[in-house]
Amino acid sequence: MNSSFINHILVKILTLLRFAIPVMFFCNGLIYANTLNKIQVITYNAGLAQFPILPITIVPCNKSRLNEQLNEIEKKLKRPFILILQEVFRSSYSVYKLWAKKHKYNFTKHKVNKSGLMIVTSEDIEHEFFIPFNRDTYMLKRGMLGIKILFNRNELIVLNTHTSYSNSKKVNSIHVSQLKVIGAILNKFRNKTVVLGCDLNVGKDLRYINQTYDPIIKLWHPFISSLHSNFCEIDYENQNVSWDRSNNPLIYKAKFQLFDKFDLPLLHKFDKNEEEDSQLDHIFISSDIEVVYGTKLFLNKPVNISRCKNYTNENDEVYLSDHYALEAMISLQ
Repeated sequence: MNSSFINHILVKILTLLRFAIPVMFFCNGLIYANTLNKIQVITYNAGLAQFPILPITIVPCNKSRLNEQLNEIEKKLKRPFILILQEVFRSSYSVYKLWAKKHKYNFTKHKVNKSGLMIVTSEDIEHEFFIPFNRDTYMLKRGMLGIKILFNRNELIVLNTHTSYSNSKKVNSIHVSQLKVIGAILNKFRNKTVVLGCDLNVGKDLRYINQTYDPIIKLWHPFISSLHSNFCEIDYENQNVSWDRSNNPLIYKAKFQLFDKFDLPLLHKFDKNEEEDSQLDHIFISSDIEVVYGTKLFLNKPVNISRCKNYTNENDEVYLSDHYALEAMISLQ
């Protein structure tokens, strides 16, 4: 065997090893890695909110949007995965549950009537828990939904939450209280491996229409300052937004509906959406988690949905929620 052939074989082996060994780099304090030991994380406010007692929906066309959500989510999922959902109430939860059972996914069993929180995953759920907020609005009882899973012999705590919101005129004390509770819960898990998907109704870029105070200073900065240094948000790619008022008619045209059919415009005047385009949805992780790729928008394209003509865009299509989903890929060390 001649030396040139041996050298050729060695070069091939080294090339294969170079792609097999994880490559790490750092960005904004997060560890970014190219590894095979990875899990997909999606957080999504599905916009399927319902009043806890009355058959009133807040974002229209629930049933038709829900069916399309499931179709699009199924196309995107990559095993192993964690799907973190907000605003999935009674009937919507039942449909998501049947879908999960059909595909042999695992899901949380906590009652969603007053929280709208759900987690679906390809992994076995070792433990499930719920920590309620002290205060809430609209007869809701939201809080922090959590599960523990074992992934590649690593214990991972997955958290899900959704807060109330403030408006352009004043800071909502309930919103502030809930953000403090979230910070306190995260700090209790500071020594654990944690991923949190959430809609906090605030972000580092939030502005209101005709605002009278700066929500970034009053809400976002205090929340971020309260977090233990072990936690960090995965940045959006390309400075995108999950709350897209500029393009999504479900935000600025939506009215309350009875039985998901009849508009109730008189109620809508009490609940006007005042947030400008913003990153209201987030994925936070503990420092021992590696990021394979950062937060990408998902479910951010409109589709053709019948019986929802009042909320279409210029192409006669409808967005699947008033929020877009976020997707990231992480790896456990």
